[in-house]
Parts: sequence; C-alpha cells; structure tokens
Amino acid sequence: MNIFAGGDPVSSAFQAVYATGVGMMFGAVYLRTGNLWPVMIGHMSLDFLELIRGDLGATVVMKSLSVGDWITMAAAVVGAVLALRLIAPDHYPEIIALWNEKWSGNSGE
Repeated sequence: MNIFAGGDPVSSAFQAVYATGVGMMFGAVYLRTGNLWPVMIGHMSLDFLELIRGDLGATVVMKSLSVGDWITMAAAVVGAVLALRLIAPDHYPEIIALWNEKWSGNSGE
C-alpha cells in the first residue's frame, strides 16, 4: 500500500520481504508449539521495537531506506531461514504428533 500512498517502491519491497520473513518465523513457531502466546509476544515486541526506532520519524509511509531498515531486513532473512529449519522434513514427526494430540482433545487444555 505504501507504493499507492507515494512511498518508495524499493522501501515497499523491503517491507514486503520483512513481513514475509517475520510471518514465516511466527508461523513456524506456532506450528511447532501449537501455542499462540509466543507468537503474540513476539509480534508485540517487534511492533514495540519498530515504534521506538528513532529513524522512522513521524511518517507512516516509507520514503527511503535507513540503517534500521537494513537491520530489520537482515533479521527477516534470519527469521525465514530459522523458520525453514524449524519446519524441515526431519521435524515432521514431531509436528504431526503435536497437532494430532492437540486436535484429539487429549492435550489437557
């Protein structure tokens, strides 16, 4: 949406990649734990860190890239790599067992 609001296309692409990487990490954590709390706390923490970033200023639309954007991009790439590792095929038995237990109603919750 930033592109339509007059934002820089490169900055908007960075935001899309960042959101994808972070979303992959949150999805993998939920898939591996079956619990939304770690995801909600992680999302809140990231939102808070982005809120207090000094280089964002008062604008909502990204017009250019800063050092902080490169750092969050690196974090998104690391998050995506970790997410892929968390849901790698060698973890499928654990994931399937967790979700079978969760959906069977025997998880004790």
